[in-house]
Amino acid sequence: MVPLIAWLCACESDQPLRVGFVGGLSGRVADLGNDGRNGALLAVAAFNQAGGIRNRPVQLLVRDDAQDPDTMIDAVEELAAASVVAIIGPMTSSMAMVARPVAERHGLLMLSPTVTTASLTGRDDNFIRVSSDNLAYASFSARRLLETSGKMRLAACLDLGNHAYTGGWLDVFTEEYTKRGGEIVARVAFTSNADTEHAAVIEQMRAGNPDGLLFVASAVDTARLAHEAKKQAPDLRLVAVEWSATEALIELGGRAVEGLTLSSFFDRDSEAPAYLEFKRAYIERFGREPGFGGTAAYDATYALLSAVKDSSADRDLKQVLIGTGEYPGLQQPVKFDRFGDAQRDIFLARIENGRYVVVRQ
Repeated sequence: MVPLIAWLCACESDQPLRVGFVGGLSGRVADLGNDGRNGALLAVAAFNQAGGIRNRPVQLLVRDDAQDPDTMIDAVEELAAASVVAIIGPMTSSMAMVARPVAERHGLLMLSPTVTTASLTGRDDNFIRVSSDNLAYASFSARRLLETSGKMRLAACLDLGNHAYTGGWLDVFTEEYTKRGGEIVARVAFTSNADTEHAAVIEQMRAGNPDGLLFVASAVDTARLAHEAKKQAPDLRLVAVEWSATEALIELGGRAVEGLTLSSFFDRDSEAPAYLEFKRAYIERFGREPGFGGTAAYDATYALLSAVKDSSADRDLKQVLIGTGEYPGLQQPVKFDRFGDAQRDIFLARIENGRYVVVRQ
C-alpha cells in the first residue's frame, strides 16, 4: 500500500480527497446497497460541513456492482484510476471475494460496512470491516432461537448467488443448532433471479415436515418466500438472517413476515444521541428511516475519514485505522483487531406490527 502521508502530499491541495463507494445499487440487493451509499454520503457531508480534511473537501465516487463479478471488477478498476484513497464497500460477501484481490493489486484499502464471510477473517490483507463475521452471527442466532423457541425441526434454504455468505452462515448455524439438540430436516439451494420459483422452494422445504422455515437470503427473496410459506403452511415459524433485515423486508413482506425472527447488530429503537441525529438527517435527506446498511456505512466512512484526518506518521492507511483504537459508532463503538476485523453487539429481533423489535429476554 502507498503510505497515507505520501498519498496526501502527492495530491494537489485544492483538489478534493476522493473516497470510493461500491455496492449493489440495482437488482435484487439494491435495498442494502442504496442504504450503504446513503450512509456514506451523510458521513462525507458531516466532514465537509466541518471543513473537510486538511482544508480539502471530500468527494464520494459511487459505483454500482450490480451484484455481478465483472461489473464489480470494472468498478474497482475505475475507482483505482480515479485515485481514491480507499473504497467503502462492498455490501455483500460474494462481491467482497471478487473485489478484494483487484483492490489489493492497486494497493487500495477496502472498508466494508456489512460483509460477514468468515473466509476473510484473520487475514493480514487490505480488507477491513465494521461488522462481525458469520461465525458470530450464525452461532448467536442458533443459541437464541433455541432459548426463545425451544428445539424445532427446521428446514433451511440458501441463495447460492451470495454463497460466500449464505453457505458459511448455514454451516455454522447447523453445527451450533444440532449440537444443542435442534434438527435441520432439509437444506434447499436456489439462485436468486427474476425466474426463481419461490413456491417450489417452500414445497421442497416442507417435504421434511418441519416446525419452522429458515431463509438464508436477501430481503427480496425472504419476503417472497414468506408469502409462499403463509399460503402453503401458515402455522410454520419463520426465521431469517441479518442480511435480510432491511426496511424492504417489511415493505415487501407485509403481514406475511409478522412474527419472523432474525439476528441483527442494529437496534432501531436506540436512544444513542449520535444515532438519533443521524436518523433525523437521514430522514430529512432521503425521506425514510435508515436501516442497518446505512448505519454501518456511516460508521465505516466515519472511521476511514477520521484516520485520514488524524494521521501524522508515515504509515499506510490500514495501520492508522487499526492502531487508533475505538471509533465512536452511531450505536456502539467500532474497534478493529490487528487484522482489521471488528466485533459488534448482536441482538435477536422480531417483526411485530410492521417494525423490528429487539427481543430482550
